[in-house]
Amino acid sequence: MTEILLQWLQTGGIWLGWVFVWLLCLVGLALSCVSLFGTWCVVAATAIALYLSPGPFPNVLTLVLFVVLSGLIELAEWAAGMWGVQRRGGSGWAGWAALAGGILGLILGSFLIPVPVIGSLLGMLILSFGCAYGVERYRLKHSGQAAHIAWGAVIGRLLVILLKVAATLGMTVLLAIGLIAT
Repeated sequence: MTEILLQWLQTGGIWLGWVFVWLLCLVGLALSCVSLFGTWCVVAATAIALYLSPGPFPNVLTLVLFVVLSGLIELAEWAAGMWGVQRRGGSGWAGWAALAGGILGLILGSFLIPVPVIGSLLGMLILSFGCAYGVERYRLKHSGQAAHIAWGAVIGRLLVILLKVAATLGMTVLLAIGLIAT
């Protein structure tokens, strides 16, 4: 009887582990939509799958590839607002303001617009624009040019969100196909 119970718990634990792997991938996709650490959720899911999988996939190389990809995406995100602002003639201060505004907007948006993902995304974009605009309006004393520069911050953020969602989805699909094929 004890052996049957132990075997049942082991099987149930493995099943729960796989449920957790796929939940992490889904949460990662949702977090990527608001420019948060979604790719890292898939990295964590891959690490768990590496432990759970009896087959040759995923392997350590897969995990390292996902870690490197996630790190590169984080670097791209850090640079995106700056790039969008400076590409349109803005100052470094406006880039930092866009970054800070985006982070603050992400938090406030979830409270002010209580629609999951949408509120945070809108808050991030609005405050990123607003902070970059405020800095450039003060610096240039010209609303049109300040708005042009601030839109660069928004465009940079949107491009990074698309990159994060695509990478998270791609990593999840690769993990799923690899696990199904083995």
